[in-house]
Amino acid sequence: MAKGINYVDVFWFVPNLIGYSRVLLSGVAAYSMYYEHPSVMFISYALSELLDAADGYYARKLGQCSKFGEVLDMVTDRCTTTVLLTYLAHLYPSLALLFCLLISLDISGWYYLSVAFTVAAFPIFVIKNVINVVQLYESAKDLAKLDAAQINRDSSPATAATSAKKSRSKI
Repeated sequence: MAKGINYVDVFWFVPNLIGYSRVLLSGVAAYSMYYEHPSVMFISYALSELLDAADGYYARKLGQCSKFGEVLDMVTDRCTTTVLLTYLAHLYPSLALLFCLLISLDISGWYYLSVAFTVAAFPIFVIKNVINVVQLYESAKDLAKLDAAQINRDSSPATAATSAKKSRSKI
């Protein structure tokens, strides 16, 4: 009898591998923005956006939809938008305030954020961001465990094992 998949298998789903590529491309975009390489910035950002369409397609096609993948996609979207708007603020300083407001709007559309509270609680803010790194790791692991359990419940053992092997063989 096949054992099914575990949470580590969820990290290796093809759509999540695409998501990791988007994170890397966002880093390349930010780096190239800082070192003023506009063509590299444009290409890395454009590739990230193209991959944004691909991850959802492959999640559905391969039966590898996961909460972890949804969160990875959402957070990556916020990061790539912030990188782009920051770069535009750098290129067009007279519109920097507008781009900063758009960043705030993009983030606050997903999270409740109070700028005044953040300024007043700066020491707590710093500590919280250190804790966020730990939470990111633990949350990713927990989401992947939930996904693995759900997939194991929804699939026969043979189907779940085959799905996990498919995702690894596509690498």
